[in-house]
Parts: sequence; structure tokens; C-alpha cells
Amino acid sequence: MLKLIGVAAIILFTTGIGAMFARELRTRHKELECLLKIIRYIESQIRYKAISVSAIIKNMSDDGVSKDLRVMEKCKNAASGRQVADCIGKNSSSTSLKSEDIKIAQSFFNSLGKSDVEGEIENCRLHEKMLLARLDDASRQVSSKTRLYYTLGLFSGLMVSIIII
Repeated sequence: MLKLIGVAAIILFTTGIGAMFARELRTRHKELECLLKIIRYIESQIRYKAISVSAIIKNMSDDGVSKDLRVMEKCKNAASGRQVADCIGKNSSSTSLKSEDIKIAQSFFNSLGKSDVEGEIENCRLHEKMLLARLDDASRQVSSKTRLYYTLGLFSGLMVSIIII
């Protein structure tokens, strides 16, 4: 009886590890969507309201645009694009984004506020295109690897259980 309880615990544990990896993929996808939403928000603010970058960054957290991006919660007090980029770099461990995703975000925020309105809009569009490619890749990974991680977790637990029995 004790062996069966141990086997069940091992199977649950390894399946949980697989679920954790799958959750990380879904979280990255969600954070990329949020980063894309932030860029689109900033572009619309620049285009239609013509307010300063520091005001846009302040409004971004007040409007709740960045609430789904964990790293942006630590950057609430940033007043410029450069400060946001530095904050993202310092707190990159608190996000599911890959280093390439972080570099795109930093590149966007570093270049924010350094051009005229048309240049800023083009900067937003450029980074939006780069993020869309990364988001497409993340979508493919979620659809192909989520089930794989669950299955690998389950079967590795079954394999260890067979060895134990």
C-alpha cells in the first residue's frame, strides 16, 4: 500500500513539473501580448494625444495597460524610456520573457522620446513587427510543446514508478 502511495506521489510530482514548464510557455505568450499592447498604447498616445513620453509612461501604469507584464510593475516610478529600459534589464529575472524579448523591449524604450512624432510612430511600428514575429513563435511553441511537457512529465513518472515496483 505504501508503495502505491509513493508511486502516485511520483507520478503527480513529475506531471506537475511538466505542467510547470507548460505554464511558463503560456506566461511568456501572455507577457509578449502585453508588451505588444503597451507598444500599441504608446503609439496611439503619441499619434492622437501628442503628450510627452514621461506622461505616457505614467498614464500607462495608471490606465492598467501594463498590469499583465510582471516586470513593468517594478518600473512604475520610471519617468523616461531610458529608465524603463534600465528597469526591465535589472528585473528581467522576474519575467518569463526570453533574453531576445527583453532586448526588443529595451531597444524600444531606449529609443523612445528621441525623435519627432513620425519617427516615434515608425519606432513603434518597427518594434511591433519584431514582437509580432516573437509572438507568432511563442504561439507555435505553446500549441506544440504544452501537451508534450504534460506527456513527458506523466511518462517519466510512470517510468520511475515501474522501476521502483
